[in-house]
Amino acid sequence: WRFSQFIIFYVRSKNIYHLHHSFVYEFCQKVLEDQRNFYIFGDIEVVRERYRHNHTFVTQEDHGAGNPILNKSSNKCRTVSQIYKRSSSTRLKGYILTRIVLFVKAKKIIELGTNLGIGSAHLHGALRSSIFVGIEASKTFVEFTERTLNTLHLSNYQIKHGNFDEYFKDIL
Repeated sequence: WRFSQFIIFYVRSKNIYHLHHSFVYEFCQKVLEDQRNFYIFGDIEVVRERYRHNHTFVTQEDHGAGNPILNKSSNKCRTVSQIYKRSSSTRLKGYILTRIVLFVKAKKIIELGTNLGIGSAHLHGALRSSIFVGIEASKTFVEFTERTLNTLHLSNYQIKHGNFDEYFKDIL
């Protein structure tokens, strides 16, 4: 909630020089205003294109708060392309995730709900020396995330299959 207020404040401000707190200024400059392209972006775009055009049907399990589309339908099968379009991190969100990881110099990254692994790739690809742990309740998405990370030659990661509460104590 506070983060969304900050984004509204940031968007309404004329420029980053009107931000007074040094952390906020530095965050805006190094995360939100940064226009650099990182090597991993191009590689992730190749994976995105594959998922965007993959019309293979997979069974989608919902273990979270609920997907209104899946709940209304008796058919829990969706194409990879449909899942990608509805649930994967957008390009802009991915770029911001990458820059946040670099900004905070994350040593350990935990992602709850990996989906197809696009967000995971941005998080872990930003700082390969970090330890990445993803927790995903759907076995199908665990396999997709592992495929995504392996395609990008990322290592030093664990994708755990199960509910979040099963792993919190071990990870933290």
